[in-house]
Amino acid sequence: MLNVVFGAAGVLWITGRPQVINELLPTPLYYAGLISFALGYTSTVYMGLLTTRAEHKPYLLGAVLLSPLYWVLMSVAAAKAVFQLIFQPSYWEKTAHGLTGGAEVPA
Repeated sequence: MLNVVFGAAGVLWITGRPQVINELLPTPLYYAGLISFALGYTSTVYMGLLTTRAEHKPYLLGAVLLSPLYWVLMSVAAAKAVFQLIFQPSYWEKTAHGLTGGAEVPA
């Protein structure tokens, strides 16, 4: 979940450089984190690209290029889970798999 928070802080810093970012993170720490963030994402995608080429599986290229979007969606799902855990602790969100519309089986 911190992935999205740091990504948003990076976008805020690049677009407007608000003072709140300076107050939360000292400049050297912020830039060290930003470089680690960028290098981490880039190297992970690059290694995925190298793997698809080395294994001769070009059909996995789309999955590799979409992996950063997948990471963002995982963070959104984690935030939703934490929200539900706090505000609806007994709620069980079930997925309908197509077999739920039939007749009920007697006990």
